[in-house]
This record gives sequence, structure tokens and C-alpha cells, in this order.
Amino acid sequence: MKLGVCYGDPDTAQIAAAGFDYVEHPTAALFGPDKTDDERRAARDAVLSAPLPVPVCNLFFPGDMKLVGPERELDRAVEYADAVFEELRAIGARVQVFGSGAARRVPDGYPQAKALDELKDLCRRVGPLAEKHGITVAMEHLRAKECNILTSLAETLEFVRQVNHPAVQVLADGFHMAQMNEPYEVIQSCADRLVHVHVADPETRHEPSAAGSDLRPLFAALKAARYDGRLSLECSWQDMAGNLKSTHDMLMAQWDEA
Repeated sequence: MKLGVCYGDPDTAQIAAAGFDYVEHPTAALFGPDKTDDERRAARDAVLSAPLPVPVCNLFFPGDMKLVGPERELDRAVEYADAVFEELRAIGARVQVFGSGAARRVPDGYPQAKALDELKDLCRRVGPLAEKHGITVAMEHLRAKECNILTSLAETLEFVRQVNHPAVQVLADGFHMAQMNEPYEVIQSCADRLVHVHVADPETRHEPSAAGSDLRPLFAALKAARYDGRLSLECSWQDMAGNLKSTHDMLMAQWDEA
């Protein structure tokens, strides 16, 4: 198992010093459509010169790029994805998390089934582009408080199976599962599709060492699904500098104990 941190700053020295294996950066912040070529080049250089690799990125589509509904920007989204995948390959990333709750939110009054079909259509177009660049898209379920479509792991797994492309797979987020009262046992049903995991304290979303989290039930479910890939800590830090090392050590110990 490799343990990483979701982090927005290319300067990752403190994360490396705490023992983490990698960082997960926000794609839209680094390479978004509002960035100039010089800004993208500077971001790329900063990431490549940092002490930790970036095998995974999150925050795929910016929130103002509408993916479903009457203001849907399908062509713009597909063109953007193709350009982003090229940037990801250049920095060594191989997984792009697709959460993007604001971008995929279904407008009030818009048919949910139609929005779901529009999102599938987007993923079927994006999948071949990701595959061309050696990238896998990890569809992330988000709690209902943050988005109104694909709010459970089970629903997201069914979505991915219907998209039916090898470059579009599933992410399991322990915090969102807990918030939606979804049992961790669901993870076993997506063992053949699971490519990435996010963790945080299930109640507060703080770092586990500050919250006193017991993540062993989640880790046991991951082990039962034979998952031994990357775990990214995606949390609201109470004291990042002070708790990085204790959080790393706590998660590693609980993984071993699960």
C-alpha cells in the first residue's frame, strides 16, 4: 500500500519528510482552462522538481464548466480533458480522479436520468482520450451535501459498468461512504474496478490523528477486496505541519492491524 496526501502546493517537502509516498494535486488548479501556456509550464516544472511523485490528480473539471444540463459544454469539456491528459502524462500521473461536484451538479428541475446519460456520454468520449495518454479516470462518488448525482459507491460502480471503458474505473472514498451510511462491504463488489481510495476521519473529515479515527473497518474491507494500491489522505487539516507524521504513522499502523 502507498500512502499519499491531497495537496494544492507543488512544494511537498514537509509531506516527504513525514514519510508519505506521493502527493495528489488538483488538476484544474495546475492546468485549468484559465491558465496560460507559461503558467502551465511553470506548474509542470514545479511538480517535476518536487521531492515526491504525483501519480494521481484530483479536481478534474473546473466548477464553471457545466457537464450536464441545458448549459452543458460537451465539446469544451472533451477538448479540455484531452489537453489535461497530456499534461498529466508529462508529470508522471496515471490516475485522474473525477469528482468535480460543481461541474457535474444537476440543475434544479432537470431530469436526473437525462443528466446521468449526459455524464455517461462524456465518459465514453473521455475514456479513449485517457487511454491514449496512459491515464485512468477514477469516478468518485460524493455525498449528497456536495453533489446530487453519483452519491454512493454502489451507484457509481453501476455507472462505470454501463460506461464500459477500461480507462474509466472507480474510486472509493471512506468519508463519503460514512456520510451516506453506505456499508464498507460494498467495496468488495467493485474489487475488479477499484483503482484509487480517499480517506479522512469519517465524521469530521479532519486528519485521523487529530480526530482519533479508527479506519481499520475501512481498511479491512479494502483488504477483503484485495486492494493494495494507493490511499490518499483528503482531509481538512487542523494542524498539518504538526500532525503529518503522526497521521502517517497512525494510518500505516491501522492498515497493518486491519
